[in-house]
Amino acid sequence: MGVPRLPVLLTQCVDVVADYITTAVQTFIAWEIKELSGLTHMEREAVKAARQSLYDALVKIGVADAFDHCTAEQIDGVIEAVWNGLRASMHLQSAGGDMPI
Repeated sequence: MGVPRLPVLLTQCVDVVADYITTAVQTFIAWEIKELSGLTHMEREAVKAARQSLYDALVKIGVADAFDHCTAEQIDGVIEAVWNGLRASMHLQSAGGDMPI
């Protein structure tokens, strides 16, 4: 009997669809990295809400003046970097079998 052969047109359609999906995924990933930095909506809102807590902590250790000329976006970037580090650590711990309680 042999292996059934797909018509050439069907094979071309599969290639076109595969290329389309690949492009869509790559576009989405690039957009998410640029626009969302991998954060959920709730995480982005939490980053904004953490600005005052960060400032208070900086004042407490005497380095708040170093951030006086930073924009809100730059401050958010600092908070986001800390959050990304925490999240990555939690994922590693979870992957190692640790429980979050």
